[in-house]
Amino acid sequence: MGESFFIEIWARTNEADGLASVYVDVLFDPAALNAQAVIHTVLFNLFQLGTIDNETGLIREVGGSHLGARGCEDPIGVAPGWARVAVIEMRAEAEGASTVASADTDSPFTISICGRFQQPVATYGDVVVTIVEP
Repeated sequence: MGESFFIEIWARTNEADGLASVYVDVLFDPAALNAQAVIHTVLFNLFQLGTIDNETGLIREVGGSHLGARGCEDPIGVAPGWARVAVIEMRAEAEGASTVASADTDSPFTISICGRFQQPVATYGDVVVTIVEP
């Protein structure tokens, strides 16, 4: 306990134009984990967000936007490839298994495809981390 580890947020689309923005909420058990920092990647380097609330176990709107040098001619995150959106530094606070989950954000910032205004259908994932005494 007290050790840090990292959770990575990745995204991809089947749309050939690629991702323009990705924002997700990240949920965790605040009794077991503590979020230390949101580290944004160079791919989603505009309008970066990620507000940590360790009391409720929520990091709101983790993500950013990508406007490539050539706009939609510079697609990222097109399947079968992936685009890393952000890295979250977490600290273990208690022993046991704990789930870290991504979810749709209830704000206007969400997932979008380059050149389109409608939101695509998204599938969100989670990971179970097990914390043990060294």
